Amino acid sequence: MKSMPEIKGFVPMSLCDWPGRTSCVLFLGGCDFRCPTCHNAGLAFAANSMPSLDADRLIAKIAGMAGWLDGVVVSGGEPTIHAGLPALLRAIKQESGLPIKVDSNGMRPDVCRELLR
Repeated sequence: MKSMPEIKGFVPMSLCDWPGRTSCVLFLGGCDFRCPTCHNAGLAFAANSMPSLDADRLIAKIAGMAGWLDGVVVSGGEPTIHAGLPALLRAIKQESGLPIKVDSNGMRPDVCRELLR
């Protein structure tokens, strides 16, 4: 099994990242674009300079918050550039039972299609 990607940020409660749902947000670093208007430029372009968060601890935390949340958002940067993204999503789903939304720029439709399966 591929290892999980490094998580660079966590928001425990968001009311705007998944309209109509209370969600938490995990942020993965790096991006395949270099948009001059990027709202997460530090995360997208300099992720290696940011500390990584412990994935197992965060997944356990999300599972403990499942009664308060309606979903989990995985954002970035661009999450689909990480080979370990499916493993991360499976672990979140298995531990929390929550639905998961992945924010993507859509430039890797093969990965998006595979995640939907």
